[in-house]
Amino acid sequence: MINTIRIFTIVILSICQLALNAQSFEGHLTMKMEVLDVPAEMESMKAMFESTIQIYIKNEQSRSEMTNALTGNMIVISDGKKNEVTMLMDMMGEKTAVVYGMEEYKAQKEQGTNDIQTKKTGITKVIAGHTCEKVLATIKTTDGSAEMEVWCAKDIQNVNAEMADYPGMPLEYTIMAEGIKMHFITTEITEKKVDENLFTIPAGYTKKTSKEFEQGFGGKH
Repeated sequence: MINTIRIFTIVILSICQLALNAQSFEGHLTMKMEVLDVPAEMESMKAMFESTIQIYIKNEQSRSEMTNALTGNMIVISDGKKNEVTMLMDMMGEKTAVVYGMEEYKAQKEQGTNDIQTKKTGITKVIAGHTCEKVLATIKTTDGSAEMEVWCAKDIQNVNAEMADYPGMPLEYTIMAEGIKMHFITTEITEKKVDENLFTIPAGYTKKTSKEFEQGFGGKH
C-alpha cells in the first residue's frame, strides 16, 4: 500500500526548496493547497489537509510557511549559503528548530523514493499571469506509486531543485495517492525585496540537530 503521508511530504517539501539553485529571483509566492477527493471514510478529515502556503525567495534562500490541522505551524527555511535546511515546528505548545545539513536533508526526504518519471504533453494554460505547460509525473516508492500533474511556467527560471527536469518553474501540482487527490496552485507571484531576517531562526525556538530531535521521539541513538 502507498504511504500517503510520505508521498505528500515529498511534494510539500519540494515546494519548500524552491530557492536552492536560484540566482536571480527575489520575491513572494502564495500557493493554495486543497483536497479535491477523499475516500468516503475520510470525508470528515478533508479540511485538515488544506492550507495556504506562503513562500519567500531571496536568491539562494527560501522560506515556506504552512499551517493546517495535520502539521500545525510549520516553516521550512532552505539556505544555499549555509548549505542547510531548517524546519521550524510549533506543535503542542513547543517550538523546535531542527537543523539539517543539505545532503542529510535530501537523503531523509528522498527515503523510500525509487524514481520520479516525467512526460511533457504540449498542453498549456495561464496561471497567475504566466503560460504553463502540463507535465505528467509518476513517483515510485518502495510502497507503490503516485501520479502527479504539474504545470510549469516556461518564462520563469526553474529554481526548484527537486523538479530540475521540468520545462520551467512548477506553479501548479495535482497528486493522487490512496484515493486522496490533492491540489496545489500558485495564486500570486510578486517580485519584491525580501527581509534577510526571514531566513533566521526566530526567538523562542529550541535549536536541535536532526539526531537530537529523533532521540526526543524515541529514535535510534
